[in-house]
Amino acid sequence: YNVSTLAEGRQGLRIIANDTVNNINDTFVINFTIDFSSPNVTRNFLNNAVDNSNFSIRSSNQTFNASIFDALTQVDRVYFWLDNGTGNDVNVTAVNQSGNWIVSYNVSTLAEGRQGVRIIANDTVSNVNNSAVINFTIDYTGPNVNITGPATGATLSSIQNFNATVRDSLTDVHTVLFQFSNGTNP
Repeated sequence: YNVSTLAEGRQGLRIIANDTVNNINDTFVINFTIDFSSPNVTRNFLNNAVDNSNFSIRSSNQTFNASIFDALTQVDRVYFWLDNGTGNDVNVTAVNQSGNWIVSYNVSTLAEGRQGVRIIANDTVSNVNNSAVINFTIDYTGPNVNITGPATGATLSSIQNFNATVRDSLTDVHTVLFQFSNGTNP
């Protein structure tokens, strides 16, 4: 019988048998669950500050987590898949803490650039949800600084404007300071 025609949820099958003199046995029942739906995955942001964050070589272990449940069957496995942008993907098996699935990973081992962690959740009948992604950036390179004025070695007097163009290809520039040495090397 093609069970895909049955509604999702708890189902039962009663087997009815009778013989030639009409003795009936209808006591045998099989209960089972029909599940076509993937587990529900919710990224946790309250305790998961990594989404859209920026990390550097000093960032080391970061915690990624999501709440995952399945209304009909149990969640069997959860992986956090890190693309790494190098062709050397990393799958880390999550630990279940009462429906909150958690992974800690040393992000400083990932390639520089925009990164993402795809959360892959499997239930016990192999329905898969892989739609949730946590995005972040790995940035190992300092901003590019180009002094636009005055020229190096110039002799200056009175009021002078000092100009620089500062750019970072991966993240926003947070602070730019001009440090004057007042007779010593900065």
